[in-house]
Amino acid sequence: MAKGYSPSLPLTVDAVDGFYKLNKTYKEFITQNLKMLLLTIPGERMMDPDFGVGLKRFLFENSPYEDIIIAIETQIAKYMPFLEIQNIAFDENKNDLTFESNATTLSVKFKIIPLDLVEILEITQFLD
Repeated sequence: MAKGYSPSLPLTVDAVDGFYKLNKTYKEFITQNLKMLLLTIPGERMMDPDFGVGLKRFLFENSPYEDIIIAIETQIAKYMPFLEIQNIAFDENKNDLTFESNATTLSVKFKIIPLDLVEILEITQFLD
């Protein structure tokens, strides 16, 4: 049976890893955990009601991006202090008239301090 740090989300059956595909590197493991931190709504995680940024709760609010950035930085400082945020950017695709024009992409450039490795996580939220 293959070894890994955690199941890769979303769960997918994998013949090589065993029952589920696994995150086999720290980079995959940490990037997945950061994504879960950004998407989890505060109060959604049992026994830790403060956990999560809850990006979806900002979709229909008239919140400036600064509020989202502060929420991200605060959560990372508390739950993932081994990360150093290098840049947080938003791309709204305002010049695109297709369906994707109703999307905002969040890019978080971060450094995994113990590994001295820089990564970028992108999350696209659609404004239905």
